[in-house]
Amino acid sequence: MQQVWLKQYPKSVKPEIQLNPNKTISDCFRDAVQKNADKPAISCMNHTVTYRELDDLVTAFSCFLQNDLGLMPGDRLAIMLPNLIQFSVVFMAAQRIGVVCVNTNPLYTPREMKHQFVDSGAKAIVIINLFADKL
Repeated sequence: MQQVWLKQYPKSVKPEIQLNPNKTISDCFRDAVQKNADKPAISCMNHTVTYRELDDLVTAFSCFLQNDLGLMPGDRLAIMLPNLIQFSVVFMAAQRIGVVCVNTNPLYTPREMKHQFVDSGAKAIVIINLFADKL
């Protein structure tokens, strides 16, 4: 398979990266926060949060998932969000506490959602109010 997108990479960017098999996504995020705390982490709709701010949001939401919703490592959390900062917060919070993310297409019909939630065993969902009527 020809990887035509590689032609767009700057010469300093390698086409493959070496990952440490002993590190989790949460470990990598923690490292990024320590290294880049006051740098921009993510932007959406003219709003930018730093790595430190993102980490604070992730910490707060992971506490909510554990303490208020009672989610435990291995539980499934459905996420039905478009590309917003909130998606990153929810995803990283779930990773931090060992919850499995079930990414759900925001364009799914109620029938498709029910099938996916039953099939995945999702115990909770984070959904934007724009799609809540389908739930």
